[in-house]
Amino acid sequence: MRNLLFFFFTLSIGIDGFSCVNEYRTRLSGEIRYQEPLDGRVYTWHPDTTKLRMQANAYLKHYQETDSIIYLSNYGAKLIWLGEYELAKTIFLGIEKNYPNQYATASNLGTIYELLGVNDSALVWIRRGIALNPDSHQGSEWIHEKILNFKNSAEKDYSKSILGLDFGTEDLPKNKRGYDLKALEQSLEIQLRSRHYFIPDSNRIIGNLYFDLGNVYALNHDVETALGSFQVAKENGFTSPLMEKRIQVFEGMTGGTWPYEFMLEAKDLVKTNFWLFFSLGLVLIFGGMFVLYLIWKRLKERLQNQNIGS
Repeated sequence: MRNLLFFFFTLSIGIDGFSCVNEYRTRLSGEIRYQEPLDGRVYTWHPDTTKLRMQANAYLKHYQETDSIIYLSNYGAKLIWLGEYELAKTIFLGIEKNYPNQYATASNLGTIYELLGVNDSALVWIRRGIALNPDSHQGSEWIHEKILNFKNSAEKDYSKSILGLDFGTEDLPKNKRGYDLKALEQSLEIQLRSRHYFIPDSNRIIGNLYFDLGNVYALNHDVETALGSFQVAKENGFTSPLMEKRIQVFEGMTGGTWPYEFMLEAKDLVKTNFWLFFSLGLVLIFGGMFVLYLIWKRLKERLQNQNIGS
């Protein structure tokens, strides 16, 4: 019964974040504020591949008609979204040969090489892209460079911040180094949004970034949002004694773990009992329709009896 209640509660709050919806949330200071809620997870774009293919074909056609490098570059970019990395790489290397030092070329080649697993080449091109346009992606490409440095390193410690961020080792995170937290939050969200699209499966680098993001959310917003990010970090295989300590402290500040527990329990419950809930849904729908039919039939009979009596 408890799991069933969790499931229906989850359905009722499944869509949050609307600007007209607010909740009481807990600040690191212990202050309770009424504010727009966040859930700590960065959501990515899910494009229509059919539409992407049509756009790619259109750009290729325009390039063949005009010989414009702009159309060729856009065609190559669509191929990246479609997962055709080798063909995209050939196109952008050709552009670089004939039209060198274009930011879009360097940035796209960096992404392509990383997706192909050639991280040393990816780092070269991402660095060149940053040099050509340091403000691209709202100045967040430094994160991409840090990730590639980590991938190319001989020893990889996933328990420490890949970005080199330091929020202390105390129970509560502290901004001892004076980071621009708003800019840092934005940069992490931008980079995670792209990575979620290209790396849909569990990934410890993504988990590491979410631990940093959770600390930033705790400082910028509230501990409930931070707990959401820490949960995503764990889902992606990130482990850290410091994170576990902060989860325990944050849960104590918010009165327990029940929101996060039942969300996970509800997800597992639906996954393992899909046909049960599907059947239950059909029963509820058709049962409701039958009840409405009986009500309508009863009202119709009553109206007919009244007409006969008059």
